[in-house]
Amino acid sequence: MMVEKYLKKCPICGGAVKRARAPYLTGRVVIEPQLEVDKCARCGEEFYGAEQVARAQEKAIKLGIWKPWQGISITKGRKSTTTRGR
Repeated sequence: MMVEKYLKKCPICGGAVKRARAPYLTGRVVIEPQLEVDKCARCGEEFYGAEQVARAQEKAIKLGIWKPWQGISITKGRKSTTTRGR
């Protein structure tokens, strides 16, 4: 299920939210190269469904690049928010 069904405008800038394809990253590592996401046409912010995030996290755990029990740090960038394991 995509966020677009519920989210028509971007909460960051008010731009239109459209379906797109984008990589899912953990830090600088690509977990899913072509994930279907809802993306703001104006600012580029990407919105993922809970199931998509859960699958990507499972892959990252199997690859040994993300450990949820270590906690996360969140940094706000110009166009997005990044989460990184500590």
